[in-house]
Amino acid sequence: MTNELERDANLRRRLDQLVTRYPQKRAALIPALHLVQDKCGWLHDDAVRFVASYFETTPADVLAVITFYDMFHRAPKGKHEIAVCRNLACKERGADDVVKCLERTLGCREGETSADGVATLRTFECLGGCTEAPLVAVDWRYYRNVDTAKAEAIVANLRAGKAPIHEVRPEEPTTPKNEIYLTRRMRDANGVVDLATYRKTGGYDVMTRALGMERDAIIEVVKQSGLRGRGGAGFSTGMKWSFMPKEPKKPHYLAVNADESEPGTCKDRLLMERDPHSLLEGMVIACYAIRAVAGYIYIRGEYLHAAECLERAIDEARAEGLIGPTSSHKIDLHVHRGAGAYICGEETALMESLEGKRGHPRPKPPFPAQSGLWKSPTTVNNVETICNIPFILDKGAAWFRTMGNEKSPGNLLYSVAGNVKHPGIFELPLGTTARTLIDLSGGMRDGYQLIGINPGGASSGFLPPSKLDVPLDHDSLKAEGSMLGTGAITVVDQKFGMVEAVACFAKFFEHETCGQCGPCREGCAWASRIVERFLHGEGTTEDLDVLTDLLDNSVGKTICVFPEALAGPLRLGVKHFRPEFEKLVKGSPAATNPAVPAAHH
Repeated sequence: MTNELERDANLRRRLDQLVTRYPQKRAALIPALHLVQDKCGWLHDDAVRFVASYFETTPADVLAVITFYDMFHRAPKGKHEIAVCRNLACKERGADDVVKCLERTLGCREGETSADGVATLRTFECLGGCTEAPLVAVDWRYYRNVDTAKAEAIVANLRAGKAPIHEVRPEEPTTPKNEIYLTRRMRDANGVVDLATYRKTGGYDVMTRALGMERDAIIEVVKQSGLRGRGGAGFSTGMKWSFMPKEPKKPHYLAVNADESEPGTCKDRLLMERDPHSLLEGMVIACYAIRAVAGYIYIRGEYLHAAECLERAIDEARAEGLIGPTSSHKIDLHVHRGAGAYICGEETALMESLEGKRGHPRPKPPFPAQSGLWKSPTTVNNVETICNIPFILDKGAAWFRTMGNEKSPGNLLYSVAGNVKHPGIFELPLGTTARTLIDLSGGMRDGYQLIGINPGGASSGFLPPSKLDVPLDHDSLKAEGSMLGTGAITVVDQKFGMVEAVACFAKFFEHETCGQCGPCREGCAWASRIVERFLHGEGTTEDLDVLTDLLDNSVGKTICVFPEALAGPLRLGVKHFRPEFEKLVKGSPAATNPAVPAAHH
């Protein structure tokens, strides 16, 4: 097989093209593994040796990368791969029933391949479609709102030889009483915005004007706007840009973090699929301002359709001389697909992965602005953050500050998932409350009662209904011991239960720890096991104290802040919902009564 791969001129040509995107050949390793796996179906030993030979390294080195990422396979699989999201929003809306239906229909268990070889069935921690739950991916083409009937139809179509399709997200619910700007163009277009449509609405005009400005003047406008990062940390974007050296001694780079992997979060996918040129225009402006020669969009591997939308947009812009070697600014942009690892959303792990390695976070200092990609100064920004840039440059910092509040200005793409009537993504000013967003979602579905909310993605923890009127901004949620994160709200209902919700996130963090640091590797595993005990009627009141001790022994003692992310759901879960845990303490009636929610686990 190795010789067959070596003789494949088309494969060799595509690999050679990939390498040209990067200043170092090794950076193309993960995209190359995607190519080889697509051709072979799995990464067998001959495929590993071929890739190792191409990159002039050892098979052991290549295997170290392969085994880190969930999307790479070292064993044969079916003609198709079916992945069912198993995290909170999808489980609340019936993902477990979908898995059972697919097991019956395929005649195999999760993790196995059907006897006819048509499909391998898997579950995935989160697929980034929380407002479309339950979500099923077939060869990374997304199927929305899948129930058992739809699951059976998917398998029937695969057995009939029909290729999987990607169900495009429909227009999200409008919010007419508030000014929108990030989603206006896609709403008006009622579909994907191509280059012609983008140009008709003034697209790339701001970029042209910005290229005539002083670089530091652009940074100052962004700083004055008060734009804070939309990826979770909420750091000042203009301040981050100002850390980059003014007189480059090495090439500078921009890395856009599109590794949207935190349960509850799916708003960046909307921007990339529906209005990709807005991201590209913002990237060119950002690159110019920070004196970067190129920008890389690190997109999670599961977002195949979004990556294709971005690739098409880049090809369109490059053909028109708007980016790339033929443009006046020479700045080029590239898409880089990851391969399934939540930790790569951490900025230094992202850079390690983009360089073709395992996604292990780096110690800091040095910080990315000093030594980032390929040891060069690098700025890492979130997708939504960058999409704000053209609007701020066009309309001014004062305009941006008319929305939101003083410390958290602008609009945010909030998402609402779980058992509400109309899950969706809403563009609203920062500081909007969860109550408002849930009302816009139509309220709870009939028969479901809200008992808690996850206000900003898994790491923001859980808050009780008494906090529904807390403004969803950085400082207000910090005062509650939580965080805004990505503005991704997931509601938890009484039928599902808060302990099960906490368990979902504990399992997520156990699975996604990179394992580099012992306190995180061991602490995440033990935390998940302890929460699991309560679901099986085996927990004790002392276990709740042990959970706190685990957090105290891991937070602040690792290379990155991953343990702090786990601390969100555990600390706030025990703080606000301790009675729910205590009901399931070993020996209590609720722990042994099969009628209680815990028994459905």
